[in-house]
Amino acid sequence: MKQIVALALTGVLASGTPAAAPDGEQEVPVLGSTVVSTTMESESAKATVLVNGVRRIDGATVVYYSVGLPSGVETPSWYDLNSTAYDRAKAGSGGSGNVRLVDFAGNRIYAPLARLTKYGSEEAIVSPTTAWPREQPGGVFHTFYAVLPQLPEDLRTVDVMVGHGDIVHDVVVEDGVLEPASLQEDPMVMGEVWPLIDQVAAKNSTAPEDSVRPLVARVGENG
Repeated sequence: MKQIVALALTGVLASGTPAAAPDGEQEVPVLGSTVVSTTMESESAKATVLVNGVRRIDGATVVYYSVGLPSGVETPSWYDLNSTAYDRAKAGSGGSGNVRLVDFAGNRIYAPLARLTKYGSEEAIVSPTTAWPREQPGGVFHTFYAVLPQLPEDLRTVDVMVGHGDIVHDVVVEDGVLEPASLQEDPMVMGEVWPLIDQVAAKNSTAPEDSVRPLVARVGENG
């Protein structure tokens, strides 16, 4: 059976415990939540983001998260919802790859890893654009993922940033992928199945050092 979670339940789901599921349905872990919108105007379309997990795998870290719009809301593009003004000014930014992990104590910020395509170009190891439910109505959460660099072994919690939403603090880092899983090519309803992670590509990502950045501010001599 499918587990379809209405946005009306968000206040319960964001409690940091798995969402209760009827018999025969999958329980969904929810470790925190935030909100993203198309613009900063009060009447703009807003989506709730639920953090489902930060999981260690061999040589990398997977962030699972789910996104839902209220019932009756026309679905905007995921790029418009999940990008900042900076992303919109920079080609190739935003979308499902706009996920970051922040280790304030270690002064590090982690961005998605990249892999080589069959054409020799690089692409982020994240959910495909086809995973966003462009033609589907609101009222349902859909699940996404992003693969980021390996975290220090002694790092137990981390902060999660999705788009321009508020930071989700102190998310517990756990081990292993979420299951059951299936190759993500189309929208996946939260609680139905998890995206299958290409762990070989994650372990052999291109230039993983470029996805780990110091958490510092740069100022000029007069700044």
